[in-house]
Amino acid sequence: MTDRVIPFKKPDRQFRNDIPHLSGTAQCVSCSRRWEAVAPVGTVELECPACNLNTGRFRNLCEPSDGEWWRCNCGCTLFCVVKDAGYMCSRCGEWQRGF
Repeated sequence: MTDRVIPFKKPDRQFRNDIPHLSGTAQCVSCSRRWEAVAPVGTVELECPACNLNTGRFRNLCEPSDGEWWRCNCGCTLFCVVKDAGYMCSRCGEWQRGF
């Protein structure tokens, strides 16, 4: 009977109950897949369950409630703010102009 037992190795990462976690909708910057995610506070990159890239980000962290926000021509609403350079789309890399 023991020949059918599958040994489980200890996972490389574990969620800990003694540190706070974020939960909510995440979206992949590369393939646009959306899913519900849980991660420790301070996590920036999430692994996308569809394309397996570490390009997932939590959504709605600072989105206006009225639904009016800047959107890139590629459809992305997540931007990187670069000091003295402006705003760059995190999906296609296009610099945003016309504010």
